[in-house]
Amino acid sequence: MFKKVAFIWCFLLMSVVSASAGTLTSDVDNAEVAYGNPVLLTISYEGSDGNAMQPDLSVLQDKYTIYSTANSTSMQFINGQSMQRREWRISLMPKTEGKQTIPAVSVGKYATSPIEINVLAAGLQPKLKKPQNKADQKSQTPEFKVQLTVDNENPYVQQQVNAVLTIYDNVRQSGGLTLQQEPEFLQADDWIIKKLRQPTVDDNNGQREIKFYYALFPQKSGVVELPIAKVDGFYLVYDENDLMQQNVGGFFKLLDIDIHPMFQQQKTVTLTSHKDVVSVKPIAPENGDNWWLPSSAVSLYAAWENENPQFKVGETIARNFVLTAAGVAETQLPNLEFPESPNIKQYPENPQTESVISNDVVYSKSTVRVVYIPQDSGMQTLPEVKVAWFDVLDNKMQYAVVPATTIKVLGDKKHIKAAAENMAANSAEVKMAPHQTEQAISLPIKNDENAKIKVVLLAVSAFCAGLLISFLLLRKRDEKEDDKAPSEYLDAVYNSLKNKDYRGSRDNILAWAGKTFSDVKVNNLDDVAGCINDAGFAGEMEKLNGILYADKIAVLDDNLIIDVLKKTHKKKKTAAPVKPLPDLYK
Repeated sequence: MFKKVAFIWCFLLMSVVSASAGTLTSDVDNAEVAYGNPVLLTISYEGSDGNAMQPDLSVLQDKYTIYSTANSTSMQFINGQSMQRREWRISLMPKTEGKQTIPAVSVGKYATSPIEINVLAAGLQPKLKKPQNKADQKSQTPEFKVQLTVDNENPYVQQQVNAVLTIYDNVRQSGGLTLQQEPEFLQADDWIIKKLRQPTVDDNNGQREIKFYYALFPQKSGVVELPIAKVDGFYLVYDENDLMQQNVGGFFKLLDIDIHPMFQQQKTVTLTSHKDVVSVKPIAPENGDNWWLPSSAVSLYAAWENENPQFKVGETIARNFVLTAAGVAETQLPNLEFPESPNIKQYPENPQTESVISNDVVYSKSTVRVVYIPQDSGMQTLPEVKVAWFDVLDNKMQYAVVPATTIKVLGDKKHIKAAAENMAANSAEVKMAPHQTEQAISLPIKNDENAKIKVVLLAVSAFCAGLLISFLLLRKRDEKEDDKAPSEYLDAVYNSLKNKDYRGSRDNILAWAGKTFSDVKVNNLDDVAGCINDAGFAGEMEKLNGILYADKIAVLDDNLIIDVLKKTHKKKKTAAPVKPLPDLYK
């Protein structure tokens, strides 16, 4: 009797344990995918204790990127026992290519079995089984694919190549493909990529074609891999295996109501283009040592900032040079070279670059402002400026040229002063030979001739005296003007600094230095700092150079600059003046 009771109790206990035991399974939607495409891992649990269960996905993070997770729950009653069914759908993106394993995932006290998958190279399509019927054939047709095509498979290095990225969408799912962001390019280190225009969408017999347009610039020669285009998106899908939808949908189906749209879910899609290569030609040998500029058209012109400029010694005037090239990125434009002129100082500023797109061609432009300060009067020549470029249409070298320009430079008061000194020197030479005049007077001549000679001598004396008086007056006026001119430049420096006109500040400081240090050749702000020899002023000039030529952000000490310039001017003014004539002739 006791054995029978024990047997019955053991049987009942085993039945309870069996009823409470659960089963855990896992599967993937595709065991073979192309790199860049997700794998949908589905984990299913059936049992009576699944409410508090959650899968531990940490084991997946080393080899996969987890894009999304979703879950559903349903209840069933079998022989008076409640059974729960839970599903977790995890979208995984493999991080590497090749055969690999999705490891076992723990869910509570249970664990899934490992799953083997094969990740093909980017852009390759998995081998599909031979379809048994039309339904299978339709289900095996790729829902989406992406393709990158180029218009030139044999360009020169840095030449523009136009590319079209086409996304094919079969639109079998509700709404079709929705992109989450603009396509991005992988493995693009050897390329400069620019977007040409807005994308277009075409409907071709139920298949949508979404096209993006780009300009690609190869940065090295040889066999070069095209960048891989990556597209992220999603589409809405109705899951036929969702138990909740089955249970609820069955009831509404009796009422002839389609509730499928209520249960649509987002399914992540990541697409990549095929790996492809182009053969890029190197720099043409005839280019020599020139900057490499492959283009279909290049222009170079120059224009003075003032429409009718007047050139004067020591005064600044500016000209803008504009270089434009078709089919070139702005970073590929060369720096313009300005040959030196013996009598004109040149100060090129940093180029300002930009690009525009017209008819799928990238046009890049570089503008350089050059400040000139003539050092001598008369007819002066500005050398030509030339840019070499390679014509990709005719496969030959071309040159864009701004011809040499001859300008007339007017002299300033220093030249007027020099002329006066020459005149005074000539008068001194007349007075330095009195013996010749005395000898001529002592000659035996007639009385009327002596009278004529006296008249001539008086006229010559009056002329010389007039020259001397004119020189002295002119000298005093020049001294006053020389005192005034630097102060005018100091006012100009102050105003330009106050208005944050850094180019004007530089030009006015250089002009002031040209007046103040006339015996020294001053070419730039560093030369000015060297003449003044003040550490604080030198630091401010370094800041100003950084603002003008290195796009640095700095705050100038305006008061320090003006104070140093004033002190230097005062010191130069009180120094012993240069004597234009010997004391003998004062």
